[in-house]
Amino acid sequence: MIPQQQKIPQKLNRKQRRAAKKNANLRSVSGRAAILSNEDIAPHLKRAVKLQHAGDLEGARDIYQPLLDTHPNDVNLRLCLADFYDVQNDLDRSYAQYKKAVTLQPQNATCWTRLSVCLKKRTDYKAAIIACRKAIDLDPKNVVLLAQLATLLELTYDTEGAEKVLQAAAKMDPDNFVIHLTLGNTRRFLGRFDESIKSFRQALSLQPDDLIVRFSLLEARGIPPETFDQEIDQIEKILGRKDLPSLQRSTGLFTAGDMRDKQKRQEEAFEYYQRANAVVHKEHPFDRDTHS
Repeated sequence: MIPQQQKIPQKLNRKQRRAAKKNANLRSVSGRAAILSNEDIAPHLKRAVKLQHAGDLEGARDIYQPLLDTHPNDVNLRLCLADFYDVQNDLDRSYAQYKKAVTLQPQNATCWTRLSVCLKKRTDYKAAIIACRKAIDLDPKNVVLLAQLATLLELTYDTEGAEKVLQAAAKMDPDNFVIHLTLGNTRRFLGRFDESIKSFRQALSLQPDDLIVRFSLLEARGIPPETFDQEIDQIEKILGRKDLPSLQRSTGLFTAGDMRDKQKRQEEAFEYYQRANAVVHKEHPFDRDTHS
């Protein structure tokens, strides 16, 4: 039986509160009798997920419970329940649902993928690697899974293993910006700066205005802080674009701040950090973390 929720852990923002109020009637529309008599549980799962996303965990639980009573072997239900517990940081119950899902469908790559993510959150990295490799065996051309495996390998200090996985991913998807950027960072960590620069340049060729890779390339090339002025001028030109996404804008400002900090120009660095935080807080008003 799904336990009663004593308290919703996350605070709802205004948009979530409006959605919860709008969808309040969903909690009683299905009804236990309707769920018990309906062979197709997809509409009920959709309603439960909608309530969950609106922050109404009790309403979602009231739908999940009768579904679990009548359809205990439905994999989609198990995955939804795993996510239901995950948003409450109840990783033990989330893990149990993912384990049940892979038991029900051991040939389902999605089940193994999500189990791997859960295990990562539990910091059980070795088990997460095993689950991720299972997913890759079932879906060997999935570059996202290879990137996930590389991250897990780095968390277990197998950086060379991570590099090999990323190399395979880069060959599989040569136009994947994230793969080249990650491979560059991995090679830089290993001290292979020439190869690192090659990866960063490949990433930059795919996204010339990306401000993260620009700074990474500068560091990998060992350019002294005294020469950062020209790069900051280029960043300011990119920041002048009105269509620049907020993430890129904040990243560019943080990058410029880091450059000024390396130049020992702390007042200018602080000004850049303030501008970056203003962008972050405008986009995410409930996130008060600041750049350290």
